[in-house]
Amino acid sequence: MRYILVDWLMEVSQLKKYGNGTLYLAISLVDRYLRTHPLPKKELQLLGIASLVIAARFLEKDIVTIREAAWLTDKTYKYEQIVMQMGKILSTVRGNLIDINHHHIMKIMVEQMDLNRSERDLFMFMGDHLMLNMPLGLYSPYLLATTAWICTTAASDVTTHIWGPALELWTGQNLYTLAPAIAVCYADCINGLDRPVMDNRKQELKSVM
Repeated sequence: MRYILVDWLMEVSQLKKYGNGTLYLAISLVDRYLRTHPLPKKELQLLGIASLVIAARFLEKDIVTIREAAWLTDKTYKYEQIVMQMGKILSTVRGNLIDINHHHIMKIMVEQMDLNRSERDLFMFMGDHLMLNMPLGLYSPYLLATTAWICTTAASDVTTHIWGPALELWTGQNLYTLAPAIAVCYADCINGLDRPVMDNRKQELKSVM
């Protein structure tokens, strides 16, 4: 269900033309809230849209109004419910909205490494798949960012950026500490690209052409 929620938040963010930072902040708020407040499936979309409203008001000029948020959920939730959920989220994170995630680390890595456009795009693609498949906070952001890079080199047959002493020194990670996250990321991002996405009824989701 988290995959479906994150995918929906990505669609809404694209509709509003929000930056990746806003999307990542909204997903971070979702994951941080769920760590201590498990919710039934019927309330996940409420959590998601409330998180996006908060993120947009913090980072964007074009905010999501609460009435628009209710409309985006096909009026599944009322104005008051969204306001109440926003309050619960802010209380849970104690007002500390920004939580460093792997997207922040990846942006620094892109600036530090001499990547061509295809390598950079694939790297960010791997980061997005990590976001879809692994709750933020399950692994450290540094571990996720470096895992995304290892999987990028594996998927693109890059030979000029082998993981070596310089990256180990800069990130504090080596292939042994990265191994568990690499296995998950590789399975989801590479081997899992052709795997069908299932909904909560175990039915395969198909694209609409």
